[in-house]
Amino acid sequence: MLKKLLIAIVAVIAGMVVLNKVTKVSPMVWLGNCCSSVRHMVPPEVQLKQLNKEIGNIDNEIRKNIGRVAAMEEEVGQFERDVAAQRKHLRSLRTEITDMRTNLESPRFVRAEVPELTRKLDRTVTEYTCLKDRNKIHEKVLEEKKRALETAHVRLTKMKNEKENLMLLAERLANHLETVKMQQTGTTVEVDDSAINRCHELAKEIETRLNTAEREMKLLTKYGYRSASPVVEEGKSREEVLKAASKALEDDGGLTEKVSADKDEEK
Repeated sequence: MLKKLLIAIVAVIAGMVVLNKVTKVSPMVWLGNCCSSVRHMVPPEVQLKQLNKEIGNIDNEIRKNIGRVAAMEEEVGQFERDVAAQRKHLRSLRTEITDMRTNLESPRFVRAEVPELTRKLDRTVTEYTCLKDRNKIHEKVLEEKKRALETAHVRLTKMKNEKENLMLLAERLANHLETVKMQQTGTTVEVDDSAINRCHELAKEIETRLNTAEREMKLLTKYGYRSASPVVEEGKSREEVLKAASKALEDDGGLTEKVSADKDEEK
């Protein structure tokens, strides 16, 4: 198996060298072009699944860092309590130093106790000085720890916001993908206009036949093979007839009087 793998690797390297000599193109360019072509061959559905997986990885990273931030918070809290205890101890030492110095400077203080009080004051001053220097360092360290903790919280918040934006983007892309798939595979409306064409042809044929029959009737009448059809006058309306009758009676007024005179003579 190892031998076959080595042979395949040697064959690929040899092929890349030959391509470089023939085409004068770098093997990295060929490799990048091949990778780009393969990437375009991946369906959008697969890329969307990969996107959701990467979003899940971001969620896992957030959960993992939440544990780290919780540990940082505990560490900062403990360190802050230690520094607060140092401050309290410094204040107590300062009070002791002030009291011992006042006693040593007082003329009424017992002289026999001066050496012991002097040594104690010296030890207290040394402790106070060292603790004060240490406290200054610890105060700076505490500030750095708080700053790092705040930065961690900011990064977690930013990562969480980016994850939510990516989830919305993935959902929008999924809806877009479904829309494109419906457009590609959905039932298309096919309009068959053959029936319309047949109707137009049939109407044209009927009109041609009617025109031909009408022309034939006219030609039969013209050449005496068919008598002309009597013209039927259209009937007049009632109003027109009454108006015509009234007019006729008015025009025949003299004739009516003459007929009446002839009837009287006969009597």
